Order: sequence, then structure tokens, then C-alpha cells
Amino acid sequence: AVIGNPPYVMLQSLETRESFNYALKKYVSAKYKIDTYQLFMELSINLLNSNGFLGYITPNTYLKNIHSEPLRKFLLDNTEIKGITLFQYSVFSGASVDVCISIFQKVNSVLLKNEISIFSSTIAFEIIHLRNINQSTFMKNNRLVFNVSVSEIEDEIIAKVKHLSNPLGVYCNAYFGIQTYDRKKYVSSEKNSANYKPIIDV
Repeated sequence: AVIGNPPYVMLQSLETRESFNYALKKYVSAKYKIDTYQLFMELSINLLNSNGFLGYITPNTYLKNIHSEPLRKFLLDNTEIKGITLFQYSVFSGASVDVCISIFQKVNSVLLKNEISIFSSTIAFEIIHLRNINQSTFMKNNRLVFNVSVSEIEDEIIAKVKHLSNPLGVYCNAYFGIQTYDRKKYVSSEKNSANYKPIIDV
């Protein structure tokens, strides 16, 4: 088993280009924006024996981020996801990052009916079970997104909406905007001063 808290570092932020180029050649999960924690996830799974377990606390960005699609495919192809715990509060003081704990089991053949247990924690040391999700549902999602906040019934409704409508991208382009360093300090549901501007916060 491998248990840990890998480093969260964007390779683009490093001064050397060699590390970035090495990751692109060495890891299937490395694409465009490369975060070291994702490389650790891939390497750890490769180092596991068959049926071995990996438990990591990492940023939750790999669940949906467009650049994490290769990692999600790697996880779906090589592991059974046993559980994901979402933290709704700042786990690490001084770090502005939303994290989750993910448990994977390396397998030679992934069971299509593998059930993933989804948990949530809103305060320290209290965890509640939200739902179980069939791992195969992730394979049907656009870009293999790990949509852990949606139940199977809600997923069916979303599928019907998609079938009967056009995506926003048909009518316009959407871009990933600027991120603030400290959401609690700079993002508010109220206009605290004349400098505050309305945003679409998703």
C-alpha cells in the first residue's frame, strides 16, 4: 500500500524546462498544465503490486479539470476507485486549496460494476456518506469527468437535457479566468466596496 500527501507544484512555475519536458515523456498523465501530485499518483499506482492500495490526499482538481483527463483515463483503466472524501473546509492552514482523499486499488481487470463510496466532511473529524456511484458512469462522462456530486438519477436527468439541447459552446467561447490567491479574502457574495465586481462563480 502507498499512503501519502504528495507535493502540489505546477511544473510550469519551476525555472527549469527540463523537468517539464521529462514529465511529458515519462508520464501518460502529463499534459499541458502539469501538477506534480498527478505524477505521484501515476507513479505510485505503477509501483503497486496487483490488488495493492493507494490512499492520497490531493487537490480535488483532478476530478474535473480538463487537463487531468489523461490521469482520469489512467485511473479508470488501471484501478478500482474505492472511495473519495470531499473536504468542504480548509484542511491545511495557510494553503488555499480544496482537497480530497482518494482510495484506489490497482487491478488487472476493472469490474464494470465497481461501486465508489463518496463521502463529505464539512468540519474536522466528521465525515458523512453521501452516495455510491458506479465507476462505469465516469466512463460515459464528457472528458471522463469524475462527477462525484451527482447521483445516478441526477445523471440521467442531465443526460436527457444534453440530448434535447445544445451546449453553450455552440453559441460562444468560454475561457478559464483569473484565479484569486485567497478566495475568502477577495471573493464575496456581497459588494464590500466599489472595487468589487460581479462574476460567475462556479
